[in-house]
Amino acid sequence: MHWSACFEDRCDVHLRDKEGAGWWPQQPRRQQPQRQAKKVRWGEPAAPEEQHHEAGKLVNDLQEEMLRMAEEMGRLKEENRGLKKRVVLAEDSARKAGIEAR
Repeated sequence: MHWSACFEDRCDVHLRDKEGAGWWPQQPRRQQPQRQAKKVRWGEPAAPEEQHHEAGKLVNDLQEEMLRMAEEMGRLKEENRGLKKRVVLAEDSARKAGIEAR
């Protein structure tokens, strides 16, 4: 047996090789079997990772909607300013026409 396959720290046969290399082999640990993803049925709550993804998507959608609304508000404000100017001009014209008619 090669010294790198010997897991016994007190083994006299391989002790010098282990000390020379400065490495003490360890027996491999048993790994946990990988779990398969649970299939979510309609109406069941999603897994935490999926909930996180869905929450992130919701936040992105809300941010996009807020940007669209801000743009729409800006457009409506500009339109409102234009209408106010037209009303003021119309009132001034009517006032001037009334004065001239007298």
